[in-house]
Amino acid sequence: MSDSVRHDPASSLLRNRNFLLFWSTQFVSLFATSYYMIVLPLWIYRATGSYLHVGAMATVGSVVFILFSIYAGVFVDRHDKRRILVASDLIRAVLVLPMLLVSSVDSIYIAYIAAAATGAATAFFVPSQNHLITAVAGSGGLRRANALLHFSYSATLVIGPIAGGLAVSGFGYQVSFFANALSFVIGALGSFLVTLPAEPPAPAGRRPSYLDDARAGFRFVIRDGVLRRVMISQAIVFIGSGANATLFVLHLRSIGPAGIGIYMSAQGAGMLVASTVLSLSDRGEKASVRAIAYCGLALGVTLALFAWLTPQHLVVGTATIFTFGIALTVYGVETRTALQAFSPKELLGRVTAVATLISRGGAAVSILMGSALAAAVQPKGAIICCGAMIFAGFVLLLFGTRTPVAPEMRLSSAGS
Repeated sequence: MSDSVRHDPASSLLRNRNFLLFWSTQFVSLFATSYYMIVLPLWIYRATGSYLHVGAMATVGSVVFILFSIYAGVFVDRHDKRRILVASDLIRAVLVLPMLLVSSVDSIYIAYIAAAATGAATAFFVPSQNHLITAVAGSGGLRRANALLHFSYSATLVIGPIAGGLAVSGFGYQVSFFANALSFVIGALGSFLVTLPAEPPAPAGRRPSYLDDARAGFRFVIRDGVLRRVMISQAIVFIGSGANATLFVLHLRSIGPAGIGIYMSAQGAGMLVASTVLSLSDRGEKASVRAIAYCGLALGVTLALFAWLTPQHLVVGTATIFTFGIALTVYGVETRTALQAFSPKELLGRVTAVATLISRGGAAVSILMGSALAAAVQPKGAIICCGAMIFAGFVLLLFGTRTPVAPEMRLSSAGS
């Protein structure tokens, strides 16, 4: 792909062959994965009759993902990103099918092995995806590219679970497993067909060890004022909201699944609206910690208000969670764009890995903290406390950023 296409801010991503290939095929993969996440727990529970195995299998995948993330970040920085994307998707396609062999507690070990291997493959996929987006979107299209990816994620959250239920009812579990495997193959095909500039040759001489490279990534994040604040913001958000899915259900259990579905659909609708607007926006490519902090303040306020107003006030509560969905998407797009834009190309995999550690680790802490708060002050009080914590954290972050930080994005690879 020519340099003029990669870095011309005026070029539309919707006319960018490489981005369209990747985005459309990943949309298919995301859609299948979203309904697979409904089908898989049902399949495991049907085979074992145990909620423990369902939860433990998900935990195993997340733990392995975290353990591999730093190594994967270094590996991705050193090797061909497109090949890693293709391999990650193909490996995950293969790992879906052994789940069909799980028929009882005696064969549950198959699910644990497949979940662990899938977590490891995903750890390599995530930083490679960040590299590819940066390469195909260029410095002028990062925010729009990330908004379109968030649109895909939001849309699949809304329609994926419904599709999963219909698929199981109409075609059985087996078809759903094969469909998810096929979606990973489609994702791999899209990555394979993307045209990227040739990777620069490895520097001559002895390379640093993987441990030294990982330390270099951590040191860069700590020393860079922008990235350090972005990482702090992620810790605040994920510790404060990582337990939302569980706490929301517990808080709203009195209104039943249909009522809970209304609120969750409203959040999804807010995410869709925000990602659509951002993907169509032509505003300049600028980023600052101050703007990210404002999004965080909105997240804290709307989260606490939602818990306080529901379930008694349906309309106002729905509007509040809709606004929360908007703020969550804007925050996600802004932070991902900042991480991509402020990270040198040769360190992007490791920076992504650090962000992954913070987000996944923060979510795990949030679940433990949310459970303890729910036991002490009920789920409603727990959500209000989490919202207040997010708001307070971003107030400190905002006043700690006395001047707008990094008014212009810098993309280290823009001139390469």
